[in-house]
Amino acid sequence: MTDAARGADTPRERVWVSRWYRIQPSTFEQYELFFEPETVYAVYADESFKSILLRRNGRGKEATEIGEAYVDVPSSELLDNERSFAIATSSIEQIKLRAGSFVFKPRMRLVTDSRTYDFYHPSRTVETEALAAELSEHYPNSIKISESAAPFSL
Repeated sequence: MTDAARGADTPRERVWVSRWYRIQPSTFEQYELFFEPETVYAVYADESFKSILLRRNGRGKEATEIGEAYVDVPSSELLDNERSFAIATSSIEQIKLRAGSFVFKPRMRLVTDSRTYDFYHPSRTVETEALAAELSEHYPNSIKISESAAPFSL
């Protein structure tokens, strides 16, 4: 949801980023990410197999529709799916964003004190610089946020 739709005077409590996925051994798991002051929610949206023959088209659109449905719901409802998960922002040490290039897909890495979560975006042109700026405003002093270009970017 854009700031214009919310109203310019309304403080933004939740940052929604859409269509990010995790790579698992045999599948791609699609998530909608919601960044709140105390928690980052990864809301499970869909799954597709890596095999070209079993891969589904249109998962990004469906994931965005799920994100639109969840953008204004209470935080307690974000974890309705058993595959959704939450990360406490107090455990996040750093958020690293890597811009996409001809060779590499954009990546968002959430580094916690015990684990690292890697998410990728299907569009090589997604604005990671704007996302880094928005997350820096959302977490001004609590989380280190960095943005870099992909190796060998053209």
